[in-house]
Amino acid sequence: MSAIRDNQDLRPSTSIFNLLKNDFWGTPIQKEQSHKSYRPLCVLTYRINYYFHKLQPYGYHLTNIVMHGIVSTLYMRICGMFVSRMTAFVAGLLFATHPVHTEAVTGVVGRAEILSSLFFLLAFLCYTNAATAAPNTDWTSMLWCVLFVGMATFSKEQGITVVGVCCAFEIFIVHRLRLPEFPNVMMKSKYASGLKKLGYE
Repeated sequence: MSAIRDNQDLRPSTSIFNLLKNDFWGTPIQKEQSHKSYRPLCVLTYRINYYFHKLQPYGYHLTNIVMHGIVSTLYMRICGMFVSRMTAFVAGLLFATHPVHTEAVTGVVGRAEILSSLFFLLAFLCYTNAATAAPNTDWTSMLWCVLFVGMATFSKEQGITVVGVCCAFEIFIVHRLRLPEFPNVMMKSKYASGLKKLGYE
């Protein structure tokens, strides 16, 4: 597996700062041959695994399994925000055991998905804490959310999509806006903004 066996960024003899300059496979990001997959945080976890386990696979697989367990627990907690505790437990159990996750958990390179999911869910949880805090926004939770968004993105690129999920939560859960009402609200917002610029408000 070239991401582990051939990636010199995992070796203690190479500078840890190479993780910031190279892609997921250890190729300099500016090179034409680069895969352009920028996942330094994921590669850092491989580097830690390599320090303790070298090329022995059990340590890498054990790390993936533990991370998947944490992700499943976080997923269950998020489900508990919207459904009953028993339903959330069943949902978490199904999530943990669903065959669709087999490749991500059993394949060492699948850690990018697991790690990104971990920080994705943490970011969303922090945002929900910040957005639902009374009477004012919990800015500490919001700062943690921003940090976890960055960590999710640096684990795998699609981690940035948690921002869209947070926006949807803000609009449809916090402000209880129904989908058919959304275009009208946007139009009114643009109209009010235009009036303000013209000096009518």
